[in-house]
Amino acid sequence: MRLAPMTALAATALIAAASLTGVAQADTVSSPPRAAAPNCDWSPRTNGPGSMRTDKPIRLRTGPAAVCDWIGWTDMPTGQKLWAWCKTVNSSHNTWYFVRPDVDGWDAGWIYSGNVDGVSSGIPTC
Repeated sequence: MRLAPMTALAATALIAAASLTGVAQADTVSSPPRAAAPNCDWSPRTNGPGSMRTDKPIRLRTGPAAVCDWIGWTDMPTGQKLWAWCKTVNSSHNTWYFVRPDVDGWDAGWIYSGNVDGVSSGIPTC
């Protein structure tokens, strides 16, 4: 069966209109954006005034996220004094502090705000 020229033109217009109104093929639907991976190798240079203490035995992390690796072989004790350099809020909306333990032999690293007590005010954002 052969379509009249006006009918073929109308069919083409309907197909074009459908693609413009979102009635498109499934392979054209975009995927949701992926969350950025945390930076687990970040040592900021900002050095602010402030301190805090651990509220349980814990080790620091290499970055401001729970998925980042632990630093060291053993936990610091409860009540360990930490010198705060700066703070950041990660993609999970949690506050993390970049700190240096007040004892020789421990490297600087990140600690989650829920694992510390006695946080000084005025700690700058990284």
